[in-house]
Amino acid sequence: MAGLAGVVIAVSAFFSYTNVTESPAVGVPLPDAVALFETSLAAPITASANSFTLTSNSVRGGGTLSLFNCFTIDEGSAQAEFVCGTVSGTSVTGVTRGLSPSDGTTEVNALKFSHRRGASVKITNFPLIQRLKSQNSGSATFENVLSYASGVVPSGVDQLADVGYVLSAITGTSTLAFDKLIVTGEAGETVVAGNLLFFNAAEQEWRRASTSNAINVPLGIAQGPGTDNNLITGGILIMGRNTVNTGLTLGADYYASTTAGALGVTNNGILLGRAETASVLYFNPILDRTVFNNTFSGANTFSGTTTFTGAVVGAYSMEVVTFTSSGTWTKDPGLKYIVVETVAGGGGGGASNDTTNDTSGGGGGSGAYSKRLILASALAATETVTVGVGGTGETNTNSLNNNGVAGGVSSFGSLTSCAGGLAGSGLSAGVGGATPTLGDIKSSGAIGEEGSRNGGPNIGRGIGGRSVLGVIGMGGQGDTSFGDFSTGGTGLAGSIIVTEYY
Repeated sequence: MAGLAGVVIAVSAFFSYTNVTESPAVGVPLPDAVALFETSLAAPITASANSFTLTSNSVRGGGTLSLFNCFTIDEGSAQAEFVCGTVSGTSVTGVTRGLSPSDGTTEVNALKFSHRRGASVKITNFPLIQRLKSQNSGSATFENVLSYASGVVPSGVDQLADVGYVLSAITGTSTLAFDKLIVTGEAGETVVAGNLLFFNAAEQEWRRASTSNAINVPLGIAQGPGTDNNLITGGILIMGRNTVNTGLTLGADYYASTTAGALGVTNNGILLGRAETASVLYFNPILDRTVFNNTFSGANTFSGTTTFTGAVVGAYSMEVVTFTSSGTWTKDPGLKYIVVETVAGGGGGGASNDTTNDTSGGGGGSGAYSKRLILASALAATETVTVGVGGTGETNTNSLNNNGVAGGVSSFGSLTSCAGGLAGSGLSAGVGGATPTLGDIKSSGAIGEEGSRNGGPNIGRGIGGRSVLGVIGMGGQGDTSFGDFSTGGTGLAGSIIVTEYY
């Protein structure tokens, strides 16, 4: 036997191989280890043979050879050759021949020889030592899975980790769940299972969250208890199906509460998720915005100011401001862009001068419309808002006076401008305001209805044209004279609607 038998014996305690018939395609196989074995060939072999027969299979000290082993044939002669193969009784099969002294695995044709009957056959540890060296130097891979003994836990950043440790470090348990994502972390204060937590970046610890500290920070739910500077048992669920809270209302949305660590159904800020059952909350927090109640101030009519109020903190918040009369718009800090909808005023209705027939005047045209997205960088600190008023109707005495008034122009600074609808004249309807030149979406106003004479289909009607937004900027109705002089109706005012995005 070539030297270092003690090393071979020690290594055999860590590796076990069964039914190995040839070198596997993946990983480097390690031979079995025997302290001392020596016999001879029972029959001659050629240089290309891949099996041979031993004279004896008795190991000194008791027992027999089996499994994958390596030998030296004709040790000390010019035809000395290293070989490895699988032993069963006295047969050795799946033999690799002429192993290279440099790596113990590569077959070299020049090192393959024919051997006579009676040539010496001895166990050698050379291939085992060489293969271990290759594995540990990184030039060869391990054939089988390696594992730590129970209770061995890596503690340094340069130490190898097993699957159980990696899962525990990532998920807080020894299993991987696909319906939830759990991370490990230390508590920054005493917490209990079910507490809503936020990650304090300065401390690198998790603390109880509330509406005052849950904005724009990672959120999670404690899966177990924890104390200051110690790991939280079970980890922190940061997304997915949370099952540690009970008493939930099926289908209810849950939010951060004003009470630290608590979940609540009152909309006080961050939306956390929705209850699937009384004990399962699908946790999917919105980290970068508060969800606010839509509350109105002012009358929800076309003659009053309509605005949204409430907290609008974080990205994707928005506020809608509607101008029904001229004024000034002010840009607030944090604005990203606005969408401006502009409608001009409607033209006045026409009036008939026919005193002998049942007649009606033509309706006025509606104001033009535009919708435009404008980046905050293109906006001044303030912008002048002009809302076009409705035009007055035509008044007739003994002849057509053609004195109806067109609707007023609506504009948002120099960034949008829409023309008002024209007034009706006599039985003729007014046309809508011309298509604007500015806007991502643009539309001309609508023409009004024609008036009628002698009981025609529009008698008493002469409806004004409707704008894109319906009655906003609608034209005035034509008069219904029925033999009397009268006046066409006044068009409706336009509007400016500004939707602000933060």
